[in-house]
Amino acid sequence: MVIRVNDVNGSIYLIKKEFDSTYDGKTGSLIDTVVSNDENFWQSIISSIDSSNFWHDKIGNPTVSEKDGILWVLECRLGERYYFIERWDDGTLS
Repeated sequence: MVIRVNDVNGSIYLIKKEFDSTYDGKTGSLIDTVVSNDENFWQSIISSIDSSNFWHDKIGNPTVSEKDGILWVLECRLGERYYFIERWDDGTLS
């Protein structure tokens, strides 16, 4: 699943892309969902990013020793500013 939040010339929207696969994992389809939002939503996203120390967190290369889990990547570009972090979640994070 990929979630993207954009502000393009004041038009704020969230895009969710999700792969819906069959049990065999070989066939499936891509589901796109687009949701319009307002300036308050955008500001809450920016505020959350700033208050979480995102811009100064270690980028890291997670050590993946588990066979079951998910790799989370948070990537942000605001103007000329770009940064990303990675985290491995084996289901024990709270």
